[in-house]
Amino acid sequence: MYQSLGIIEVEGLVTATSAIDAMCKHAFVEVVHIEKTGSGWVTVLIQGDLASVQAALEVGAETAYRHGQVVAVKSIPRPDEELYGKLIPKAGDS
Repeated sequence: MYQSLGIIEVEGLVTATSAIDAMCKHAFVEVVHIEKTGSGWVTVLIQGDLASVQAALEVGAETAYRHGQVVAVKSIPRPDEELYGKLIPKAGDS
């Protein structure tokens, strides 16, 4: 069974780095993917248990608001297996 997925999209690498730092320090989550999506936006995918992901996203968004712009924040409690390998890189993939 897959863990919960959290997605936060922010404007700028500094904002993304600050959000990632806050999320990882606040909750037991793992960063699974970082992608520059264009126009200076950066999308960060985290995973962990649902409570940790939601807490991390809340803190990450709050931190990102202080450093820049937050575009979107979303948590997915039980992502479908089809997302893995398509949206979310499988373990070992670069």
